[in-house]
Amino acid sequence: MVDHQQLMRVYGALMWSLGKVFKTPEVSRVYIGTFWDHPLHYDINRRLFQDEQHDLFQDLQALPRNAALRKLNDLIKRARLAKVRLCLLAVYISLHLLGKTISNGKCEIILKRGFAAEFS
Repeated sequence: MVDHQQLMRVYGALMWSLGKVFKTPEVSRVYIGTFWDHPLHYDINRRLFQDEQHDLFQDLQALPRNAALRKLNDLIKRARLAKVRLCLLAVYISLHLLGKTISNGKCEIILKRGFAAEFS
């Protein structure tokens, strides 16, 4: 039997703890609900539980669309990372293996210019 103030405290503590576990910049969605078979003791939570249940069902229905989009975004991220690694390798080969000498400052400028072009 949890009233709305205690529920918000538990929710806040849960989110705080999950923030330490999940190393992502965005907060994971946590749904609040009840699996209690008996009538609710605090009617103030009824609307919250109904809205959360509605949101959960909508998000479950959207999973196939979101999964495809997530896969595409992951592929794009991996392709960009591969391109950056290839650029780094090309700069390394041209500077060190071909016998060209260049200062570290000039190398930084070349790399930053390449990164700026890639991620702008």
